[in-house]
Amino acid sequence: MPPAVILDIFLAVTVPDPTTRRVVMAAFPGAEMLDVVGPLEVFSVASRVLGHREKRTAPAYRVEIVAETPGALRMESGLEIVAGGGLHPNRGAIDTLLVPGGGGVAVTMRNTVFVSWLAQAAGRSRRVASVCTGARLL
Repeated sequence: MPPAVILDIFLAVTVPDPTTRRVVMAAFPGAEMLDVVGPLEVFSVASRVLGHREKRTAPAYRVEIVAETPGALRMESGLEIVAGGGLHPNRGAIDTLLVPGGGGVAVTMRNTVFVSWLAQAAGRSRRVASVCTGARLL
């Protein structure tokens, strides 16, 4: 089956209604850049495809990066990303909560603020997933 057909089947199955779904990446210093950006790109592309195909007025997915404090966040590679929001205040329901892996996992596991927020946010998320060593945080 060609990849485009697989993508069409995937999108048709996973997005059955027109609501915007919130996808939150819980980032931290020393996370692997690809673990943060890769999954968010998948949701962003899916949102654009659905918008075009279904002529949606609202995006299928709204992706966001949160961190302990909003602003620049240095990844394991030394590159920086910008977390648009902080962990607090907690804002509403989350459709998909994602946790990246990377060299910063070991330090972040000892960050009680971050780990406590993850536990609380997981309770209000429809699904929770990690990339690679992010599973250690979960």
